[in-house]
Amino acid sequence: MAVLQDQGRTELAELIKNRPLHLAWGRGLAAWDAAPTSETITATALVDEIGRRVASQKQFVVPETDPNAPNTIRVPGGDLYRIVNTPSRWVLVEFVFDYGDGAGQDIRELGLFVGTEVTAGLPAGQRYFTPAQITAPGRLYMLDHIPRLIRSGATEQVYRYVLPF
Repeated sequence: MAVLQDQGRTELAELIKNRPLHLAWGRGLAAWDAAPTSETITATALVDEIGRRVASQKQFVVPETDPNAPNTIRVPGGDLYRIVNTPSRWVLVEFVFDYGDGAGQDIRELGLFVGTEVTAGLPAGQRYFTPAQITAPGRLYMLDHIPRLIRSGATEQVYRYVLPF
């Protein structure tokens, strides 16, 4: 039986890290508020996308056990990872939504897209895009239904994930 090797996983991680990565958020369905829903593995889009933001950080990491080790970060669930300068099987991605991004909206779904293409001619440095500004959505890598979040314009919203390969 063939087994995917660590070097192959590292190669996949490096390929994904070097692609455009965007985190989209959406309204989802109000019915999800009453009963939690499971994410499907066949989805290709969000139910009701509001906008998406390009990754603000993409770095290789490795699992860490010492919370005091240099360059260590904690992710949701409490797992620790250490940022490294060489390719690894794990990629840390971070998305920082600005104050006005999606302000006043109900957020119930998040999706990590690989390979999003945006409309030509947008302002240089633009990092948040509405659905009308996207020419090709890319492929949905990860989908997450979350408890309803009423998006406040008074805070930045940060999402951090470690993608294992």
